[in-house]
Amino acid sequence: ASQSIGKLVNALKANAVIIRDLDKASSVIDEALKSLDKPATASGKSYGAITQQLTTQAMSVALSSSKLNAADKTNITGLTMEAKVLSELTTKLIETAKDAIATTTEQNAKQAIANTTRTTAANVAKLIEATKKVGSDPTNKQNLAALTANYNTITQTVAQLLSAIKQGATGELLIDKALESITSAITKLASAAIYAQAGQLEPDAATKAQNIQELQNLLASSAQNVAAATNKLSQAPKMNQDDVGKASSAVASSIIQMSGAVTKAAARVGDSVAQQNLLAAAKELASSSTDLIRSAKDSNSNPNGDHAALSEAIDSIGKLVGKLIETAKNSAAESARGERELENARIKIQGTLRNTPQDDKATAADIAVLLRDITQTVASLVFATNQEEIVEGAKASLAHTRDLLIKCKGVGRLSPKPEVKQKLIAVSMAVANAMINFLEICKCNRQDAGSQAKLEDSSTSVTMLMSDVVQTVNLLPNTNIRIDEGDDLEAMAESELMGAAKIIEDAAKFLAAARPERKIDTKEILGEDAITDAILEAAKAIANATGTLVISAAGAQKERVAANRATGGKKYHNDPTWANGLISAAKSVAGSVQLLVKASNAASQGQAEEEALVAAAKAVAASTAQLVSASRAKSDPNSSAQQKLNIAAKTVTNATSKLVVAAQNAAKLLQEQKDQQLNLNKMNTGIQDYYEQEIEILKLQKQLEEARKKMAVMRKDQYAKK
Repeated sequence: ASQSIGKLVNALKANAVIIRDLDKASSVIDEALKSLDKPATASGKSYGAITQQLTTQAMSVALSSSKLNAADKTNITGLTMEAKVLSELTTKLIETAKDAIATTTEQNAKQAIANTTRTTAANVAKLIEATKKVGSDPTNKQNLAALTANYNTITQTVAQLLSAIKQGATGELLIDKALESITSAITKLASAAIYAQAGQLEPDAATKAQNIQELQNLLASSAQNVAAATNKLSQAPKMNQDDVGKASSAVASSIIQMSGAVTKAAARVGDSVAQQNLLAAAKELASSSTDLIRSAKDSNSNPNGDHAALSEAIDSIGKLVGKLIETAKNSAAESARGERELENARIKIQGTLRNTPQDDKATAADIAVLLRDITQTVASLVFATNQEEIVEGAKASLAHTRDLLIKCKGVGRLSPKPEVKQKLIAVSMAVANAMINFLEICKCNRQDAGSQAKLEDSSTSVTMLMSDVVQTVNLLPNTNIRIDEGDDLEAMAESELMGAAKIIEDAAKFLAAARPERKIDTKEILGEDAITDAILEAAKAIANATGTLVISAAGAQKERVAANRATGGKKYHNDPTWANGLISAAKSVAGSVQLLVKASNAASQGQAEEEALVAAAKAVAASTAQLVSASRAKSDPNSSAQQKLNIAAKTVTNATSKLVVAAQNAAKLLQEQKDQQLNLNKMNTGIQDYYEQEIEILKLQKQLEEARKKMAVMRKDQYAKK
């Protein structure tokens, strides 16, 4: 009986010690809370460094609370150990919160941090009190429910504390806003690039009033402003976070100014490739500025760390500013490149006219091939949207026209009649002179009103004269060449357009069925599902708009054919230039939409790649630009078909721009998810290490306490023996 009584006494003593320890843990928190109302002195650390420490401690409190809630309720010693760790973490949290309150300049944040810290600590004290009750009676459901309820409350108040911490980070808020502004500017530049690709980047009235040199000066000045603004962030390690935020805001303002200047300058450049190069250089500079701001933020948070990334970002900005200014200079030179090649072709054709060699191996079939080549070359120059296409067209025009002169002179040997030979030379010279005039017209600024009409009239002069060449070549013995498919070619163009419309219609149906199953959890406003939907919706809009555009082009083609037939005249007036252009454009549009479907389908399967989506969107823009150009030729600009065509073209470009934005959002979300996961892994590792270190300290403290008790007993025995 005495043994049982002894065990009972020991158990009671043990419980008394445990209750005392738990009461002490609660009282420590209560004492710490009292100090929260007293004025504190700032430690001198940056607010960013303090918030990192406070965030880690807050997450540690949440993790420790979770462990206490999940601990074995029958192991009172284990519960006490967890409670003591939680108490230690909470008191340290209060001390760091006091430092944050003393450091931040935001009054609302001071109050919010104090309130949420107080609420969190008070709930921790309640959790420890609930732990004491559970330890006394582990089977009491009411006590267990109270423990869990207190734990759930702590997770909520910790989240509120983290939000309050963010409020105090004025500099961080400015940095976030700066990054958002720059991202918006990047999106606008990407949209402008799509319009440039589609040949629809047009200057507004104010921009038209400025000359190109003024716009380029404005561009260079704004680029230099970016360099000056970004250079201030090189001092980020020595600045406080508020100053880093202000400097980041200045960078964002300079980027917005620069992007506006670049867009205006690009709109005045007549070449679509030069436009895209300018916009791409501006986008690259803007993207690099976001890297710089993030590096500056990291360096400011860790002033004693390695700042190599910050230095590299500053250097990169300097290089990209230089690249942008150089690209702007090159764009002016680029616009003259095509004109130089056109003039070169004119001069050399004139030289060949003065001294034409003779090809004694030439055949009538050679002439037919050359006439078809000239037709395609004329079309390529009429529909050219950039200097590269103009240069290539000029070179081809020179080569084919010289060969026509040489071979027409040589093929005359096949006729026994001298007059046929002379006529062959005469008709080939007429084509060459028409080509010289056409090449001169091709130098015009294609943004000027009336330039398209001049190109059409001049090109028609070339193609109409080729019918005379055909008739004259057919005067040769046993010869019957034909290069004009006439109505067959027109029908082929219409058929190709309707075939493209069917391909695009099928593509739209496929995209409509491509929506994946939705996930149940959609906490994020701009989550993965929302972005996938945006990509698919934008892709469907492009497919539908492109389908409408192709049908409108088919309508314009019917209208043009009907008008040509009504005017009568030579059969060759059907002019294969435009029909060939329509056939080529229709195939290109259908192919680009299929490419878009492939990229968008990959996005719906969670494999969204910004590069693939943007490339597909740009391919659609380029092909539709070609289709619109071919459809407008030889047509009444005020006709119903042309009005529908113009509306459809704008709709395609707008939808394409939206897809680019959706693709960028997808890339941004993916990067954010990677960053968040990386930060979470780092934080979890840090919190777990911190927590385990606290456990180790408590274990050592307990071992030390037991060793001291053992030493006291040994000394007591020694004194008793004496």
